[in-house]
Amino acid sequence: IIIKLLLIKKCLIVKIIKIYFMSEKIKVVIANLKPFEEKFESLVNLLKEKLPEAKTIKGCKSINACIDEDNRKIILYEVWETEKDHKDYVQWRKKTGVHDQISEHLQDRSFSYYTYLI
Repeated sequence: IIIKLLLIKKCLIVKIIKIYFMSEKIKVVIANLKPFEEKFESLVNLLKEKLPEAKTIKGCKSINACIDEDNRKIILYEVWETEKDHKDYVQWRKKTGVHDQISEHLQDRSFSYYTYLI
């Protein structure tokens, strides 16, 4: 019985540690931006100007923008220390008005959070 209790205790501790560290793992953010056709080039220029600033923000490991010329879409690939760091960054962009500037160019957008598997 004592051995079973120790094993159960050990399993619970391992689960708690895994939950804690999984929530703090590096987050990858992938944003899909679909600008209005007539605003595509303007958005490209705006992102070229504004995205490098993100690299100075707490928690930003990297940020890259890729263009799908055929479909006129832009993909942002961002790596952040935590999801909270990214959310703080988005709030900062909203306060500075850049979020609204980008939104004016878009007919659609989506983003998702991912955690590295390996």
